[in-house]
Parts: sequence; C-alpha cells; structure tokens
Amino acid sequence: MSKQTWEIDLEHANVKFTIPHMVIGKVVGLIKSFGGTITSQGVDFDNAKVEASLDASSLDTNNAKRDAHLKSVDFLEVDKYPTIRFVSTQFKRKGERQFEVEGKLTIKNQTHPVTLETTYKGIQKDPWGNIKLGFAATTQIRRVRFGLTWDKPLENGALFIGHEIDIDINAEFYKR
Repeated sequence: MSKQTWEIDLEHANVKFTIPHMVIGKVVGLIKSFGGTITSQGVDFDNAKVEASLDASSLDTNNAKRDAHLKSVDFLEVDKYPTIRFVSTQFKRKGERQFEVEGKLTIKNQTHPVTLETTYKGIQKDPWGNIKLGFAATTQIRRVRFGLTWDKPLENGALFIGHEIDIDINAEFYKR
C-alpha cells in the first residue's frame, strides 16, 4: 500500500492542558493554533509517523493576566521560543484501537521523550465526500524538565503550581 499523509483538521481539533493550582484546584487552558500530520502505510497505522507544531503564543487560559505571565520569561518565553514541537519515534499498536505513540517533545529548546496514550476513533466520509479519521491522545509531562521552573511556595509548603501538566488532544485528520 502506498504512503498516505493525513493533515489535522483545525476546525475539528483541540489541544487542552490542565495543571494543579495551589493543590486545591486546576487551571485549564488551550493551545489555539497548531498543525500536524500523520504519515502511514494505509490505515493500520503500525509504524506511522506523527509530527506536530504548536504556536506557544496561542496559549489561552481565559485569563489575560495569567496568559501574559505564562508567555513571559518565567515560563514559555514565547518571544524566544515561539514553537512547541512533537516528532514521533515509534507508533505501536496496543490493542484494536489503542496505540502508544512515543516521541520527542520540545518546549523552550528542551527536548525530552514522551508517550502519548492514543485511541483511534475511526474513519468516516463526511457529507461532502471527504475521508476523515480521528484520534484522541493523552500524556503527562513534568514541566520543570522543560525549563518551566517558576513557582511560589505556599505558607504550608505546598506548591503554587503543580509540576505535572496533563495534556489532552482530540483531532480529526483529512487525507492530504
């Protein structure tokens, strides 16, 4: 079977992140501008290749002051490091619709391995005849490994901001 490239359909995709706040709550945000592809030999996806690029300045937590702080030198430093990148190193089947996508995530010029627990949601033809497929993926990263080290200790010694960031991706792709 010939190589197929699937491009992310931005109108039907989202990248969400969640991080603990003062141990008692969570902050949820979105990356609003991103792109990505999956290249595979057919739709079995064994050994497929994933590449994604996210615009760090498009981060949105629904709070302009907090967003400005997250984009500053204390965190993402978007003026210097505008792009977050993911490139897969392995795409392996774990079940009928379950995959592990291992790869390298780069934030602030710091690259570390991550594993995306991925679910294949299926393939459909839309009402206009376009073939689309869907994937959902989750992972957790330790922010300090990527140079996101700013924090303030609370009176009881707890962290103002948790160290683990949960990332959820839901995306439809169309055949390029």
